[in-house]
Amino acid sequence: MQLFISRSFYNNKNVLALGKVLNGKIIIQSTVEDIYPDKDCVLQLQKQGTYFTASYTYDETYWQTLDGEIYANYPDEKAGVYISAGVLATVDYV
Repeated sequence: MQLFISRSFYNNKNVLALGKVLNGKIIIQSTVEDIYPDKDCVLQLQKQGTYFTASYTYDETYWQTLDGEIYANYPDEKAGVYISAGVLATVDYV
């Protein structure tokens, strides 16, 4: 299983999405409208026990959490970064 938080175009809207890929199928767990699609956005995936949650911020001060969580207590779970061509991104691990 692969987990992700992404900035995406989904159901004809710019959104931030929390989801997973399981057996080759993309499953979107939750979304929130990306209200500033042209502004920098920090996305954060967090593991809390056996669940992953996602948070985001546009100003690195006020953090918001996406609704929902993903159960991920599997021996083969993976979390990582995928960046589309032509997109500027900075990656950090804390």
